[in-house]
Amino acid sequence: MGIARKLYTGDVVTMVATATIEVKDVVIFGDSIGVALMAGEAGDTISVDTVGVYELPAFTDDEINVGTVLYWDESETYVTIDSDSGANVRAGVSWNTKGSGVAGVAEVKIG
Repeated sequence: MGIARKLYTGDVVTMVATATIEVKDVVIFGDSIGVALMAGEAGDTISVDTVGVYELPAFTDDEINVGTVLYWDESETYVTIDSDSGANVRAGVSWNTKGSGVAGVAEVKIG
């Protein structure tokens, strides 16, 4: 007989906002990112989606291929292939391609 008991699917996490958050903002928690499902001020309880494929701004100079690991650069508010020696949080993997020197977005499978 197993000892594990499934509690819920784990798609959404509830957390306390540490800053002003708008709907669809990228939210960093621990070593992960999610996407805010609701707005809130610092101290408010918000819900954050932790799985799925989201379109996020991408660093223009990066060449991105399907399956490329991407990192969230919080100061620049885009995904990049550069972990910046661990300063950028792992966002997920790319679901599309984008050429180097091309402005655009990446489809990122988070979670």
